[in-house]
Amino acid sequence: MKIDRRSWHYRLLKKIYNNGWRNDYGIPNDLCRYMRKLVLTIVGFTVVIAIVAPTLIGGVILVPLVAMYSLDTVQEALSFIPFSPVITTAIVMGMFIWLAAVIISIGMLGDYIGSKIINFRFPVTPKEQREKRVGIFATWWKAHKEKVCPIIEFYEGEQNEH
Repeated sequence: MKIDRRSWHYRLLKKIYNNGWRNDYGIPNDLCRYMRKLVLTIVGFTVVIAIVAPTLIGGVILVPLVAMYSLDTVQEALSFIPFSPVITTAIVMGMFIWLAAVIISIGMLGDYIGSKIINFRFPVTPKEQREKRVGIFATWWKAHKEKVCPIIEFYEGEQNEH
């Protein structure tokens, strides 16, 4: 099986596992371990987002409430949560960290979109003439049913084989 180095899943795994501090693990050369690593990475991101998103939303709502009303009023309204000065300080500090993260993320997203617009290239061949490529999940499912584990060959460029 051939996988393009520009595909989203290859770039995701390369960002996470080939960044200098986790070089031992790298990107696997067989489809079974590649898919296992890809699925576990996606599940891990999903779990982190499921924990971080409610915290962010709660903090975004809590900080304006503290700004509009006094901290005592907010503590009374949220009396079911045990407040202490340490927790209050952590929430306020956390919101400043989240604010910085959001600003940096928006800047990085703008830079990414700008670079994509500047480096945009039209496809060389019309869409009707291109070969249909089989996706990685369909290939993995077929290999899983046949109880084989194909070796992956990574390529870079506009090859039509998959």
